[in-house]
Amino acid sequence: MACDLLTLSLAAAWAKVAILSTHFPADDASEGFERGTGISKAWQEASSAAAIEAANQIIARLNELTKSKESAPHRKEVLKKFVTNFAERAFRRPLDDGLRSHYIDRRRRSTSCRPLDSEYLRR
Repeated sequence: MACDLLTLSLAAAWAKVAILSTHFPADDASEGFERGTGISKAWQEASSAAAIEAANQIIARLNELTKSKESAPHRKEVLKKFVTNFAERAFRRPLDDGLRSHYIDRRRRSTSCRPLDSEYLRR
């Protein structure tokens, strides 16, 4: 029985982990620093691809992650709270007014949750 509970616990933990398949190039060690003084085009492209992949995974699971449905009357408030929590985790601190305005309030004008691609980012 203990093995079954452990298996269930591990399965539940794994279900909440997002794994990206984007391959990153090796870091350089120029200028005596591990990551150098600049970012290569390959690294920038890999970072953008990983961001798109992560965003698409979030969009695909948005109802589950926010514990709400698109038709919910309080959907906008739930999404705002989710995005705020996500941004605060990304920045590892509460958002100040400038960050909140840029990442939360301004972005809320668009309610589309379609998958992203590189063409979307170029606009």
